[in-house]
Amino acid sequence: MKRPRGQRPVSPPVSGARRTGLPDHAELSRFIAEAGETDVGEIAKHFGLKGTDRRALRQMIKGMQTSGALGKRGRKGFSRAGEYPPVGVADVVERDGDGDLYVTLVKGSDDLTPVRLAPGKDERGAGAPGLGDRLLARFVKREDGTVEAQMIKRLGESSEKLLGVIRKGKGEIRLEPVDRRSKDAFLVTMGDIGSLRDGDLALCAPEKDHHRRYGPKPVRLLQVIGKEDDPRAFSLLAIHAHNIPTGFTPEAEAEAEAAEPPTLAGREDLRHLNLVTIDPPDARDHDDAVFAHPDDDPSNEGGQVVWVAIADVSAYVRPGSALDRQAWTKANSVYFPDRVEPMLPEALSAGLCSLIAHQNRACMAVRMVFDRHGARRSHKFVRGLMR
Repeated sequence: MKRPRGQRPVSPPVSGARRTGLPDHAELSRFIAEAGETDVGEIAKHFGLKGTDRRALRQMIKGMQTSGALGKRGRKGFSRAGEYPPVGVADVVERDGDGDLYVTLVKGSDDLTPVRLAPGKDERGAGAPGLGDRLLARFVKREDGTVEAQMIKRLGESSEKLLGVIRKGKGEIRLEPVDRRSKDAFLVTMGDIGSLRDGDLALCAPEKDHHRRYGPKPVRLLQVIGKEDDPRAFSLLAIHAHNIPTGFTPEAEAEAEAAEPPTLAGREDLRHLNLVTIDPPDARDHDDAVFAHPDDDPSNEGGQVVWVAIADVSAYVRPGSALDRQAWTKANSVYFPDRVEPMLPEALSAGLCSLIAHQNRACMAVRMVFDRHGARRSHKFVRGLMR
């Protein structure tokens, strides 16, 4: 399933029409505020600045930093002083007397004070962060004006796991890493190794307390995930090599299963339109549909009305819900030749958020009117109920 519209931005959001030329201080401040975190290159690109204008921009930014209006973020980045970006990499730096953890940006500066890390509902045992951990975190401004952090994902864990192929020899079992950049040799010495077979794809973890300075490094078997000659192995290799999150939390699954079919409440009835999905028949989900018909407006002779509808994921994924937190962690669905690792549980991705024939579905739609030459005359967006 595609990323839900309106989910995590990949470039600084800027409201209003783009204007080129050197911005004044108010425009520059507004851009930086909306971007959350930016740098000279992004600002120059947005306003189309080159040469002397770009040099003048640098002077403006330098002056704002000197006055304390901007805080440095890493080597080249900056944001408004004292403000956290919507999402950033943070370190857990403090624990107070109540056991609450506090984090600050890895590339922050002295203008930032540590903010409280909100406890996650999905944390269990080793999943809970601790002092010194590095996190991908979302920073949310609360109603009282304070900022709190919400963990999206713990970072740095993938380097502690090795994916490789089992090679059995005389008296030993070796792990051949699938990462060709690895120059180390590994011996599988712990775990349930009695059932291992040559050619198994296995996930292992290094034994940190070993005292062997030379030769193969010992590892512990965590899981056998397939066979190297299995056609599905390529997908498994990609999933583990790139640390792609798999599966869903019980809370997210429960929310998806509890979702109910949409009604007309708050929606425009579009079920009279012969909307046709444009995804191929073998697609794993169908979330785009179109329909066109002649415009009956006498003033637009030969014109056409074009409808484009997409599945309204926001009808089921509410901000702060378990589904929302899971979607932030996954970021998008990942497709392979033999499988898909969806961003949302199957009850939604292949069910209520898939535009299945003859089924009522919540949608976001746009109605566009074109003249006989193909020029757009008008448009409007609606939340609809389609079939």
